[in-house]
Amino acid sequence: MLNTPVNQLAGIGPAAEDSLHKAGFFTLWDLLLHLPLRYEDRTQLSTKADYVPGQLIQLEGLVTRSQVLPARRPIHLLTLQSDIATLSLKFLNYQKWSHTLPKVGQRIRVYGQLRTDLHGQGELLHPTITRLDNHKIAPLPTRLTAVYPSIGTLKQNLLRKAIADGLERLKNTTLAPCLPHTSLTLYQALEAIHLAKPGDQMALTSGQHPAIQRLALEELTAQQLLAANARQAIADSNAPALSPTQDLTTRLIQLLPFTLTTGQQTIWQQIQQALTEQHPMHHLLQGDVGSGKTVLAALAATHTASSGYQTTIMAPTEILAEQLYATLSPWLNKLSIQCALITARLKASEKRAQLVAIADGRLQVIIGTHALFQEQVRYANLGLVIVDEQHRFGVAQRLALKNKGAIEQTIPHLLLMTATPIPRTLAMSFYGDLSVSNLSERPPGRQPIETVVIPETRREAVAERLASACQQGAQAYWVCPFISESETLDAQNVQDTAQWLKGRFPALRVGIIHGQLPSQEKEKQMNAFAAGMLDLLVATTVIEVGVNVPNATLIIIDNSERYGLAQLHQLRGRVGRGTGKSSCVLLYKAPLSENGQARLSAIRQSQDGFELAELDLQLRGPGEVLGTRQTGVGAWRVADLLRDTALHKIAQDNAQLLITTQPNCVQPLIQRWFSTRLLFAQV
Repeated sequence: MLNTPVNQLAGIGPAAEDSLHKAGFFTLWDLLLHLPLRYEDRTQLSTKADYVPGQLIQLEGLVTRSQVLPARRPIHLLTLQSDIATLSLKFLNYQKWSHTLPKVGQRIRVYGQLRTDLHGQGELLHPTITRLDNHKIAPLPTRLTAVYPSIGTLKQNLLRKAIADGLERLKNTTLAPCLPHTSLTLYQALEAIHLAKPGDQMALTSGQHPAIQRLALEELTAQQLLAANARQAIADSNAPALSPTQDLTTRLIQLLPFTLTTGQQTIWQQIQQALTEQHPMHHLLQGDVGSGKTVLAALAATHTASSGYQTTIMAPTEILAEQLYATLSPWLNKLSIQCALITARLKASEKRAQLVAIADGRLQVIIGTHALFQEQVRYANLGLVIVDEQHRFGVAQRLALKNKGAIEQTIPHLLLMTATPIPRTLAMSFYGDLSVSNLSERPPGRQPIETVVIPETRREAVAERLASACQQGAQAYWVCPFISESETLDAQNVQDTAQWLKGRFPALRVGIIHGQLPSQEKEKQMNAFAAGMLDLLVATTVIEVGVNVPNATLIIIDNSERYGLAQLHQLRGRVGRGTGKSSCVLLYKAPLSENGQARLSAIRQSQDGFELAELDLQLRGPGEVLGTRQTGVGAWRVADLLRDTALHKIAQDNAQLLITTQPNCVQPLIQRWFSTRLLFAQV
């Protein structure tokens, strides 16, 4: 019943079905998990005491007048005579729909926010109207009226009608409980949320209501089952036991222009041991900004190549892929390990040649973006997959990697790396199938980065400081939130800032880089900056990860109040990569919100990415911290990982109990909550 297609629900015709499908709603279950934003109490009529401007009121009365006020866009006014007041109902831009308005003499019920017009008279702007029978008493609703997040242009009444129809269908359907020790059935929880009782608004919207908690617990339990399935799948799978025929990793360590830190040595021993096992390694390496994760990737790839297997290294952007290639290829080439970069800019003939070299095993280390896992890419003997900066890469996506590069019932080892540390609360649920190690020690010789917070009114003085630093041989970044001027948001942009700085300091060599530039132009600008041919790079957050220019010692971040802590920490990490003193200037637009003040104060006082990640979770929530709010991948439907911390242990216990006593419930529960994401994982 939960899988009933939306087009079978009341009120859903072809146009509404199309809107729902575009927004990702395909079944009744999808729609039932579209939880109300808020509720309106229309269960009683307002009294004289409620008749206060700003209040939401509900009145019944007779339409005594209908008129159109002449204007460029005519205003339609209805006069309503109720028991407690006479007021105006105002409708703007209503020419096409004026015939749908009530006529004089019609009895109606209206709901809206009371305002006063220029003459101090009460009015409602675009109120909700219910037509009443002039001769019968119309009962008021007994439940709260749910207000849902918008879906395309669908009206609220249509959503309410479809969801009410779905609940009615479920009413007499027996749904598998699939959740130990719960007092509410799934139907009871859904009914309590969508057809809420008066007085429940606060508990429902805060997420503390038993119905919300019940759904959140089921979702967290399903996530724990998915992670347990992943762990079991790993345990039941075979991977190539990577035993090198020659000790190339020792040679690589000797070739490096630096000595491995204690943390790097310890984690490398863990990774090296895991790669020699016959079960696939699934390991997450969390390394704070500048802690030296890339060298561990190089060691793992070298170990794999010297064992006769291939490594693929996936990066989220072409810029980062190119940076990784520029760093790794000189090291690997000295060891006679064949390394290649696969990007969208390759000519067709070059790409065909590289695909052949991958398929026959000549290429041992292949670096690129997600294109590395497209259908046409065939690996000869893939032994290791390294995914860099993929904190959005969820359990379902990791499970999908099993199918790529499988050779004779073996699957490749997996190493995930991120410079965005995942708070412990999230790691428990989001990375339950992985072993995790943390690399927080900075390489010797690197100094702390001085961080200052300055209002944008002193932007001119900051620019003077930048020009002075560049005249003395330093290089700098200037980060803006937008590429060009925004019509709706008052914030700095790359193009105007670059022009302003060029005009203000003609001797300054200024480059521009942002996401809309062609890949060749991005590479050209980055190479020029890295080679010291540019003094300043004005950029968006495309430089957030992977960019490594040791001579860059100053970064200025415009509108810093717009960024989360993790992103500010990442951007700050673009400097301080050499041995010189580096600075980060956070320009902000006043007034700052309380949340904004807390973020900027924290980033100024701490350089510990793990500490900042925990605080970022509290300030912004898990959807933003994991980077999933916009993509929907890995996003939670009901559970809030911060709000529902107390449910995590219960969910773990529930999952273990179901696996032990009700194994037939495991797969249905996973499918119920994660079927969409599991399908996504197969793409």
